[in-house]
Amino acid sequence: MEPEGILEVYSPRADIVDEATWRRLRPHVIPAVAKALPRSSSTTQNRLAFVTRYLQWCEANGTPLDPELIWTEDRIEAYLVTAEDPSVSTYRSHLRTVAKANAPSSVIWNVNPETFPRNQNRNFYSADQVRRLFRLVEQQATARRTFVLSATLHLGLAFGLRAGEMLKLCQDDVFEDDGLVVCRADGRLVPARMAYAEGVLEVVRSTDDDRVFGDHLLPVRTHEDIFKDVEFPRYLPRATPGLLRNTWMVDVLSEGRLTLPEFYEVPGLRSGSALDWAVPHLPLREETYLHRAAGEPG
Repeated sequence: MEPEGILEVYSPRADIVDEATWRRLRPHVIPAVAKALPRSSSTTQNRLAFVTRYLQWCEANGTPLDPELIWTEDRIEAYLVTAEDPSVSTYRSHLRTVAKANAPSSVIWNVNPETFPRNQNRNFYSADQVRRLFRLVEQQATARRTFVLSATLHLGLAFGLRAGEMLKLCQDDVFEDDGLVVCRADGRLVPARMAYAEGVLEVVRSTDDDRVFGDHLLPVRTHEDIFKDVEFPRYLPRATPGLLRNTWMVDVLSEGRLTLPEFYEVPGLRSGSALDWAVPHLPLREETYLHRAAGEPG
């Protein structure tokens, strides 16, 4: 089939882009690729797939599908940071070709693009990734998957709970006390981060069972068992209790309000080495830390 014919019949794999999303993206994908149509049929197929995934990422990140906003160097490089495919250079080549054919004249392109670093931190989620993970909650195919993802995100980011602690958590373990939403986990009390406190209460109160994730779960079941069907697009990392817990730790430690013994008590840490990974990611107040270390009031 000729490249022009492929444009007419192309549709992405259903496991990557659902039908409703493709209906929204198609009026943007097909004309964009048509302006930079390859001579090869196989290359056309690949280019359509790459552009579809890119526009899907733009839409998921709240970027209007306006040529002036999506066909820019910075936007494409930001997307390539998230690409899991090892052939990032191939992605870049296709997207830059399409972008140059579609970008308004006001958009400036460099001959040698300044690429975004690919060695992103893998120990915790950035604020942007957290926002995108929460957007996925309402995009799940079933009410159960919606609940499981919402509960996991809230319990991980509010309390820093481990996977096993999430699974064992009961409604009665979460309560309000002295203006705080508090969780009882493995004999310790953990206050919810205020940004997530209201969401935690909504999640806990929305289940009819004693256990937050359901009384039907057998003791041998793991959080991974109930989480495996939650849907994540290729352009986002999966949410895991471990990384959510790490994100919670960085959030708390960055405020600098707790002494180390106080902090250890809240998440139930037993070893200082458990925080070695976090130190490079905590803020350093360069203008005052020497004076504070000397004992000056401040």
